[in-house]
Amino acid sequence: MWRLKEAHNQDRMDKPDWVSHGRRVCDKDGSLVFGTLQVDRLKEIESYINPMVDHILKPGLVLVSACLIIFFLLMADELMNCFHFIEALVSLPRNFCKTTVIKEGERVRLVAISSWRFSLLLIL
Repeated sequence: MWRLKEAHNQDRMDKPDWVSHGRRVCDKDGSLVFGTLQVDRLKEIESYINPMVDHILKPGLVLVSACLIIFFLLMADELMNCFHFIEALVSLPRNFCKTTVIKEGERVRLVAISSWRFSLLLIL
C-alpha cells in the first residue's frame, strides 16, 4: 500500500529533479524526511542478502532450487500415492457383472468389484 499511496505521489516527489519518492527510497537517499522506515527495511534486506551473494551462488538461484526440490518431492509423493492406489485396486477380487458388498452389522465389506468399475477406476 505504501508504494501505491506514498511512493509515487506527486506531493512527495522531488520537484527540482523530478525523482519519485519511491526512487529515492530505492536509492537509499539519506536526505529523506518521509520513508526512512522503508529505507531501513531495504538496508536490512540487503544486509541479509549481501553475505549470500557470491559469483557462483546467488540468492535467487538458491531459492528457486529449494522450491524446485520441494515441488519434485511433492510430485514424487503424489506418484507414490497413485501407485499405492493402483496396487490396492489390482489386489481386489473382480467379478465380471457386478460389485458385491456384504453388510456385517455396522461394517460394510467389499467382496468383489465389477470389471467395468475396475476399468473406470484404473483409467481415472
